[in-house]
Formats: sequence, structure tokens, C-alpha cells
Amino acid sequence: MVPTMRKFRLSAISCVPVIMISALGSISTANPGDPPRPLIVNNTLYSGLDGHKLRGDHKEVVWDTRALTPSTWDEKKDILFNFRRVDGNKPPDDPDTRPNTDPVLWQSIDSCVNMAARSGQYMELLYGGVYGGGGTHQVEFWRLAAPRYKNRTHIIYELKNEPDLSWIESSASDGCPAIAKMVRDSAPNTMIFPFGQECGANKEAFNAFKAFDSAYLAEYKVKWDYGNSAVAFHGYDGDMSYIDSISALHPCMEDEAQVWNFDDLLQCEQKRIAWCYFDGKQAWDDQLLVDDATTRGYAWWINPVLVLSAGSVSITGSIGAANPPGVDVRTVNDGGGTLVSATVSIAYQQGNNWLTVQKSGTGNLQMLTNSVSTSGMSQGVYHATVTVTTSNSTSPTASYAVVFTVSGVTAAQNRTTVTAQSIRMLSHALIAGGPFETRVRITDAKGRTVRAETFAGVGHVDFSDLKPGVYQASVSTSRGTQSVKFTR
Repeated sequence: MVPTMRKFRLSAISCVPVIMISALGSISTANPGDPPRPLIVNNTLYSGLDGHKLRGDHKEVVWDTRALTPSTWDEKKDILFNFRRVDGNKPPDDPDTRPNTDPVLWQSIDSCVNMAARSGQYMELLYGGVYGGGGTHQVEFWRLAAPRYKNRTHIIYELKNEPDLSWIESSASDGCPAIAKMVRDSAPNTMIFPFGQECGANKEAFNAFKAFDSAYLAEYKVKWDYGNSAVAFHGYDGDMSYIDSISALHPCMEDEAQVWNFDDLLQCEQKRIAWCYFDGKQAWDDQLLVDDATTRGYAWWINPVLVLSAGSVSITGSIGAANPPGVDVRTVNDGGGTLVSATVSIAYQQGNNWLTVQKSGTGNLQMLTNSVSTSGMSQGVYHATVTVTTSNSTSPTASYAVVFTVSGVTAAQNRTTVTAQSIRMLSHALIAGGPFETRVRITDAKGRTVRAETFAGVGHVDFSDLKPGVYQASVSTSRGTQSVKFTR
């Protein structure tokens, strides 16, 4: 059923309940009601709360009437909006800027942070404005904001909106690499967008992030960690060819898409990229989005779409060693509704029954743990295909490959402590075997035979499965018998 967009009366700012706390005090204490950190799956962002892709809109500045109206944060939930982009502050030359010491600024941000959590939404806190970048005002804003919300798991930081390339590459203390490092050090677990950059046919955002990556590496001798960071790009000319170039390198999100042309959103849905459209303070009819998505077939809120977090899994094990730890593959939902419980089948290309897939979790966030066993396996490479089925998905099946590499016994596993004299005696006995039959018998400290093998000439005895202890090895050929003691 196609939803009808609701209209809300905007309340006056003075009527908005604001959580009154010390204006510049810390509120970094984790809130159990906050949505979990966003997930990165196939280089885009999903909700850690319900497994839906991040989608939403821009709410202008935090003290704007709409951003401070609680009902605003519940808008468009019927089309699964779970993300809001909000300007926390702007550069001093912008008419919307506020002093960073202004208590109203932090009370307003705190209110937005808490309203987002209450509605189960993710909030991007942005230092806005257009062009430029740097300066003491921006540095001071993030010096205060980064630790203040570092434990609010639903908050994402964007350090600057559409900056100049000179700031992105700057090695100054107020340049992008320095501010990014300051914020990361203050908020090590928070998702960070180093900046959001307009991007069109000339691949401005792609080139800008390449420049940032190079500048950060040159300044700090380590790469910027995209494990909890992403590229934020803005599309305005309808050319989305650059998305593949960006998503091939880093997690990404289009966090500013034009409202007067929905081609960007269509292509984001087709490419499974998270998005946020920009409406700012503009008054426009949200029903246009619903109508366009319905007419052109990208109405994401209707049917579940199964997505797996990996297309392949590689696991390595060694004969005689403990089985390697399991590797997880996650499900998320690129569409609407909730995925039913998944069923799993395994098709082996080599071997049989060496793979177990254990399922946990429910709904859109189901976890498939892939565990392997080396028992009875020979050295080699084994392949299997795991097919996952959720019957209510638009595409009900998805699959991933499992590659299991089994290596021989390692030197560490076969290490045996013996004396130099014992080594010489064993070596002489084996060499003396030459073309003759060689018999080896190993006994434990109580004289019990634990191994007996016969070779045609020179052979190798594998000690890897012996328990620690003292043993005696007797090597016999037609030329006689020699025995040595050794410890395992």
C-alpha cells in the first residue's frame, strides 16, 4: 500500500522541551535506548537497530523550528526513514552561526540527539557552510562536540560540508587531516565522514577523498581507518557514474541528494547505496518522492530484499591443529518489512561435511557463522557454496562461496625435543636402511607401543599426534636395531 505523507504543524521553538544540562558539560555517557552503531555492509551503511539501509533527509540547523519539533523526527517512518542530517554549527561568516560557547547551541544539539534516539533514528551532526574549511571556530566546535557525543551510538560526525580542496590537503593544525585525527582520538568508535563533497561527472568527491587519504598518510604515517568511517558525497548533476569508483574503495553514502530530480535516489537504490536528500528550509511536497519511487519501481519500503554481507569466505586450517575460528556472514534488508527466518543449504565442490553453518539472530539481522573441521581432511583447497533463502524477499535466495585451505603439519606442531646424540643415531639408522625395509616402533614411558610403521627404505615418522611425554623410538633394518629416547 502506498503511504500518504503526513503533514505536521511546526511548533514554536520556545515550546520545545529541551533537556536542561550544563551547557558545556559532557553527556558522553552511553544511553541504553540509543540505536547501535551503524553497520558497514558491502561498503554502504545500514541500521544496527533493524538492519534497514540508512535513508533520510536534511533538517537544516539544530535550532531551526523543524529540527527542534519532536514530531518532525517521526515523519516518514512509514517509508522507513531512519536518518537525519543536521547542521550543528556553521562558519563565522554564515548568518546561521552561533558562538561555540552559547549554551543554547549545545542545548539544541542535545535535544536533537535525544529526539533522534527516542525515534530510533541515526543523526549526522554536521559542521555546515559551503566552501572554505578550517579556522579556530571549526576546531573549537569539534573539540567540544567530539567527546560530548562519543558514546551516543546513533550519532555520526561530518567534519565539514563541501570544503575547498586546499583545506582537505592542508597540513596545518586546522586542516582536514588534523581535525579528523583530533575527532578520531576523542571519539574512537564514532562513525566519521571527514567531509561531504559535491560530486558530478568530474568525480570531485572521488578525487577529494583520494587527496585526503594521501594527505593523512603523509602527515601521520598511517592510513585513515575506514573501519568506522565513510565517504559522504553529494549529487546534483544526475551523473552517478562515480559511485562505483567510490564504493570500490571505501564505504560511502550520498548524504546530500537533490530534491528536484529523483534520479540520484533511483540510482542509489539500484546500486544499494545509503542516501539522504537535501530539502533544507525549502517547502516542498514530500508526496512527490513517494509518487516518483512508486511510478519508477524503486519503492524501497514495500518488499524485503535479502542482502548478504559477503560474497565469499576464506578459512585456513592445519592438519593436527585445533579447528580455526568461525567466520560470520550477516544478513541485512535493502527493502521494507522484515526478513523471515533464513534457511541454509551447502553444496560441496570438494570433500564432504567439512563445513557447518550455525544461524543466530532474527529478522533483518541474522548471523551465519561458518565453521570448518580438519578431521579426516587431506592437504588441499576445498570449495563449497552456501545458499541462503528468505522466502518473503523479492529475491529470495543469495549465496556465498566458502574456500577452505588445509595445510600440512607445521614445524611447530611437529616439534620434538631430542638430544644431538639421539638425532645422529636416528639419522644413521634411517640412512642405513637404504633399499632395505625399515621398521619403526615408538613406545611410551610404560613400554606400550603407540606407533608402529614400516617403510621401504627411508621414511618419515609423524609425531604430531603424540601427547607430551617421554618416548622411545626403535628403528630396525637388516643391519640391526637402534633406539633413542625423546620427549614430546
